[in-house]
Amino acid sequence: MDAQRGLIQGVPTYWAAAPGPLVGGLMFRVGFIDENLFQRGLSHLLEHLALAELDVDFAYNGQTELGVTSFFAKGTEPEVIGFLEHVAGALANIPWQRLEAEASVLNAEAAQRGSSLLGAAAWATYGPAHAGLLDSMELAHDRLDKAEIERWSHTYFNRDNCVLWFHGPKPAQVNLGALPSGQRMVSPEPERIIPARRYFRHQNLQSPGAFTKADRSWELGVGLTLLGRRINDRLRNDLGAAYGAHCESVNFSADSRFVLLSTQASADDASMVYEECAYEINKLAYDGCTDEELSWFYQQFVRATQDPASGAAAASGDATNELYGAQVYSDQETADRLKSLDKTAIGHAIAEMAESLFWLMPGEYDSGDRRLEYPPVIDYPSVQGQTFQLAKDSRVEGQKPHGLVVAADGFSFFNDCTDSDTAVFTMPGTDMVGGFRTRDNSYIFWSSQAKTFHIDPADWDNPEQVRTGLEALLPAELWVTEREFKAKERSRFNYAEAAA
Repeated sequence: MDAQRGLIQGVPTYWAAAPGPLVGGLMFRVGFIDENLFQRGLSHLLEHLALAELDVDFAYNGQTELGVTSFFAKGTEPEVIGFLEHVAGALANIPWQRLEAEASVLNAEAAQRGSSLLGAAAWATYGPAHAGLLDSMELAHDRLDKAEIERWSHTYFNRDNCVLWFHGPKPAQVNLGALPSGQRMVSPEPERIIPARRYFRHQNLQSPGAFTKADRSWELGVGLTLLGRRINDRLRNDLGAAYGAHCESVNFSADSRFVLLSTQASADDASMVYEECAYEINKLAYDGCTDEELSWFYQQFVRATQDPASGAAAASGDATNELYGAQVYSDQETADRLKSLDKTAIGHAIAEMAESLFWLMPGEYDSGDRRLEYPPVIDYPSVQGQTFQLAKDSRVEGQKPHGLVVAADGFSFFNDCTDSDTAVFTMPGTDMVGGFRTRDNSYIFWSSQAKTFHIDPADWDNPEQVRTGLEALLPAELWVTEREFKAKERSRFNYAEAAA
């Protein structure tokens, strides 16, 4: 089902006609890929603040994803329009009285989340940036800097960085006048900050998976669906070795997507599952797909377009593509493109993607690179705060100054109070497995205990002495620096040889 494009107060709007009730959404081109480590959670916080004072009976929600933050509701036309106008108003005039309460709610929400395959793979590839922040703590909720929150809102939650979509009866005008003007924000591309690798072993992983960044070509999109179908048929139906297997494609810009291959199998069968996945990838890459597979894919597309419920997905999908700056295709244009696809070209697209696949395997941590032995969890000690500003701001009468001791064998941060126990956080040099120099000239260290410590020398009276000590803590090969490594061109990878 095609969605019609129009403008409401200059905002691109996609509408798919259907009987009531009305479903409507307001989407902004911002997500956690736009945040840095210490901004993590700003978009999510603003999503919650925009909805904090709603007291309605109809269905609504908000969500923050890789590169899009969205708000949507289902109800009568006045209810949905009123909801969207409320969101616009709350983003422009933030309800500060709800700030601490919503931050507390978000921390409770974060406590329920676990790690993910995508999060582990992206962290291992990009470090604490872009999609690597997926499973990170939302550190912005600890600082609650109103000026920074307001700047973030004006930069990203503006009238020129959003799109509307509707499914149902054609809606009347929506007043988004409360939103400030601004500009469309282009999605950032991730920077690899570790050496290009083929494997990464993780003791918490039960079954093999793979990850990479790839282009958004038609050939690869179809090929990934067919690859997932082949692997699932082989592992589940033929061998009974897995509950299932999936090939997911997650778009995050006009030209790029993340590819995630996941399997659900026993760790005892990991080697066999990997070999079967590698075989199916290699076969599709070299032989291309079949006419029957292309016909099956096309029929799936036709069936989806004929589903009356597909209008909401069509409208929201078109809106997302517009936000990313990608071309929006009608159903007929999509059908024509699918009919013109070449089977060999699909194989070539899979082969190109496969050359950069980063495999995650169950087992002991990989000892090939100490920085990856213990993927760091951003878990601050009790004496926390961005760059330990607490060390300067929280002194009370009768309390001795906070201190930082950096020695050749590690460092300690302590808070020696006259009326309480001494709070000490120590990271021995022998426990350190990685260090990262941030863009603001501060430092992040992580240890074999998956603890992370952040230090800014500027917080101390002797910054150069602190910096000299920190620089001497790790050998050169344990420092992870931005753009230190680039993905390199590689010849086609021989999976059969690797498996052997």
